[in-house]
Amino acid sequence: MLALSTGISALRANQDAINTIANNIANAGTPGYHRQSTRIVAKGEVSAQGLSMGTGAETDSVFRAFNGIVEQSFIENKSSNASVGEQLAILKQVETILGPGDGSIHRKLNDFFSDLRSLTTEPDDASKRGITIDRLATLTNEINVISSRLSGIRHEVEKQIEADVESVNSGMKELFELNRRIRIAHGQGQQPNNLMDKFHQKVSEMSELIDITASKSSDGGYSFQLSGGRFFLDSDRFEIEKTTDANGNMQFVSTVSNVDIQFTGGRIAGYQKLMDHDLRNVQNGLQSITSDLVFQFDRVHSTGLPLTGSFTHLNGSRGIANTSQPLNEGTDFDQLQAGSLFVSVTNQSTGDRVLEEISFDPASQSVDDFLTAINSIANLHATSSSPSGQVTLFSDTGFEFDFAGRTATTPDMGSFTGTTVPTSTGIYTGSDNDRFTFNVVGTGTVGVTDGLSLRVTDQSGEVVGDFDIGSAYEPGSDVQLGNGITIQLASGTVLDGESFALDAVGNPDETGVLVALGLNSLFEGSKPSSVSINQRILDDPLQFALGLNGNSGDGSNIARFSDLQGQKLAGDGDYTLEEFVERINIDIAQEINQLTIEQTNYELIGNQLAKEIDSISGVDPNEEMVFLLQYQKAFEASVRVISTIDEVLSELFSIGR
Repeated sequence: MLALSTGISALRANQDAINTIANNIANAGTPGYHRQSTRIVAKGEVSAQGLSMGTGAETDSVFRAFNGIVEQSFIENKSSNASVGEQLAILKQVETILGPGDGSIHRKLNDFFSDLRSLTTEPDDASKRGITIDRLATLTNEINVISSRLSGIRHEVEKQIEADVESVNSGMKELFELNRRIRIAHGQGQQPNNLMDKFHQKVSEMSELIDITASKSSDGGYSFQLSGGRFFLDSDRFEIEKTTDANGNMQFVSTVSNVDIQFTGGRIAGYQKLMDHDLRNVQNGLQSITSDLVFQFDRVHSTGLPLTGSFTHLNGSRGIANTSQPLNEGTDFDQLQAGSLFVSVTNQSTGDRVLEEISFDPASQSVDDFLTAINSIANLHATSSSPSGQVTLFSDTGFEFDFAGRTATTPDMGSFTGTTVPTSTGIYTGSDNDRFTFNVVGTGTVGVTDGLSLRVTDQSGEVVGDFDIGSAYEPGSDVQLGNGITIQLASGTVLDGESFALDAVGNPDETGVLVALGLNSLFEGSKPSSVSINQRILDDPLQFALGLNGNSGDGSNIARFSDLQGQKLAGDGDYTLEEFVERINIDIAQEINQLTIEQTNYELIGNQLAKEIDSISGVDPNEEMVFLLQYQKAFEASVRVISTIDEVLSELFSIGR
């Protein structure tokens, strides 16, 4: 009977092995399946008549071909590759949006400057003015489009993050349920291979979302590590939500433990880096370009004059809602600074012009303070509307005003007692503000007395020149000071040692307050999404402030515009506007190149690990057929043993009968 039970045990053991092979072949293409093997061991021995005899074979276990180290390396690599892949895909879209070409910001800005310079010889040509303005309008339109497309990408990423957060939360619930069933099975002495395959396949899927790994725990189940191993999870509940910190950065918080989790891999980590770094840098760069472009162009335009001349009424295109707070706190521009603003007021009937200086500090003074200063100037008034806070300036009837810094008709005479009347003309071409002092040398009559002269010094005390106003001078003729300024002295007396002074303004608005309030601005708005050409100029190109005196053929402000092309006005003064655009494109290209290298490396390593996993855990049908034949023969031999024993027993029973 021992031989019969031995044969039956062999039959059962080989049947188990055949069943395992059949299961392997059936799941050869099942994702996450690990090849299983039947471990057959010898049964215990029995002793009879001093002899030890075997009792057959039995199935000890069915185990999975699983290498934890290789599998974990594969999951970590997969997680990192998913993070890099998402960043790379999005940045390639951004590169396409910003990339160089006929429609790029760089090209359109270059085209504008080219058209602008063509106006130098024909500044009065309304058609050419319109073409140049339209060129600038295409630039603002391109900025609007880029801003919209970047916002669209950001919106899509946010939607994907929300979907991925839901997938993480639902996926973790599924993992916890699988983990619970695995623990129960182990507690009952079972080997839940299929459950563990499902568990590890789910971990692999989750690794594309977050950097999750699982390690065996003492009860046969698993515990989890996230955030590069810094967050250890050994519970049956886990859920995250997306929030924002005080700096506007994205963060993910465990709703169970209220702990901030910084994912280091998976799509969510890639999206987080895109949102908080790459996309933000590009959008901030676009905002910086727009702000610098608007500020610098409007600074030139606001202190220029249209072909129609000075103003009697001017509406600001930018409002400050709270007119009592410091101007810096209510504007989008961070380039404002303390300094002087010069306002010219001209009597239209006589042509006499006064130049008034306003000291203004945007860090401490408000729109209301600005209005007070304007209202203190004779024949000029200022109001603001509510609730927009837009400023309106207007002059008394018979007067006009501008911010071109044109010199006063009559210099500051101070305590001058002579009877000559000096007047000034011309446009100051210096870049910095100055104040010239005219000191009389000698006493007598202008144009009559020998040896009379004027010694002119600048505000630093440096001598500009000595000019003869004695017998060789014809009263009323020009005295050329240089930098575009001339004075004329009428016939009259002068006294030795007396003086008069004249402000020469190269920078009429040192503060930027005109830009902040949109007074005589070229642009409306200051954000990439809404910046546009001032509608007043679009409707009438003659309002394009290309001059500084309002006379026919005056294009003296064109040079100031053209100079902006070569000035380092962007990136904290490190780049020209065009260079800054190129810098953003270069930074994106470098980031894409680095991510491409990383992705290539991750894919190479991932393929190697996948091959190693397949060599360990994969099912080779040909190999399984070899094993099947082996166990089939063993099974058939076991059947033969049982059949032989049956025949022997039958013979014995027949003898007994």
